[in-house]
Amino acid sequence: MNLSAIRGIKLAAVFTIAAIALAIGCNNIAGPDTGDIVPLSWHIETVDTEAAGSTGKFCSLELDSSGFPHIAYLRQTGGDLMYARWTGTAWMIEEVDTVGSFDYGISLALDSENHPHISYSRYDVHELRYSCWNGASWDTETLISNGFPKREIFISVDSMDHPYISYNDSGDDGVHCAYHNGVSWTFKLVDSGNMTSIAIGSNDRPHISYMNSDEDLGYARWMGNSWDLQPIDSLSYTCWHNCITLDVNDYPHIVYTSYDFGLLEPDDLKYAYWDGSSWYVEGIDTDADWPSIALDTEGRPRISYWDPLKWDLKYARWDGVAWIVQRIDTVGMVGQYTSIALDDKDHPHISYYDMTNGDLKYARYGE
Repeated sequence: MNLSAIRGIKLAAVFTIAAIALAIGCNNIAGPDTGDIVPLSWHIETVDTEAAGSTGKFCSLELDSSGFPHIAYLRQTGGDLMYARWTGTAWMIEEVDTVGSFDYGISLALDSENHPHISYSRYDVHELRYSCWNGASWDTETLISNGFPKREIFISVDSMDHPYISYNDSGDDGVHCAYHNGVSWTFKLVDSGNMTSIAIGSNDRPHISYMNSDEDLGYARWMGNSWDLQPIDSLSYTCWHNCITLDVNDYPHIVYTSYDFGLLEPDDLKYAYWDGSSWYVEGIDTDADWPSIALDTEGRPRISYWDPLKWDLKYARWDGVAWIVQRIDTVGMVGQYTSIALDDKDHPHISYYDMTNGDLKYARYGE
């Protein structure tokens, strides 16, 4: 049976297998760790907390070359942009930008020297901003200040450590791409739409997933002189939050949610991927939002997301036959703004927001 046929397994069968896996409490549900001597499990901790406030919204996580997590996030009291990193023994937390109030999306990328690059929006004056660590201090720039909100911001860096930022500008309701060539910034209109995510291919060209003007899932890639625009999933509902990553062949893999505003129904979690000749789309779960995706060393997707009905952090992985789904944190109202990355053992690391306590939380699978 080929891959396309296998991925055609009906969703009902997927949920049955997932339910069985959950029922037996599979200790190695995060990945094929049967050869490990030390038992593996999920470890959950609070990274940052703020008395009588909230911290952790719009969190974005990356792992450095040592496998240590770095997280950018919003501390809502005062609206400050924050940055936390694990040193190997403790969390180091610092303020990045405290001038103004920030919202509508924060995104983090690490370059080849493990230096953080952060894109974000200052919503009180509607600016697109960018901060990066130069090795000694933070350099902060205002990229756009045209009086219109900048939303759904996402950042990635190319092989030269140059940043690329996708975002929506409500002034023209367009998806835009900003990139730095080492000397100056260039800004390009991609298409009409919203809800962006960006990844950079091996040829240093950007790939962007987004909600297009028909409110369907769209995909754009830069061809060198123009954008190749492709509609992927013509949804009966609205395409909502999405996240893109690329495999070793630069083929895109996108996780996204669909939402019916008229019926106010919960979002469905869906997954789309390109195999070199065709797009394939499948459903993973219902009652989902704020998804994030990473691919393991075998090119299989790992996805973190939030259950907005039960307010849980959830995790799904494709094991080669079916989707395995697990609830990771169920204590209180948790799981918003998930961001996932995999270490060199394919173990997942996830940052997310704890609404009950107003905390930034972090979950990892391992020893």
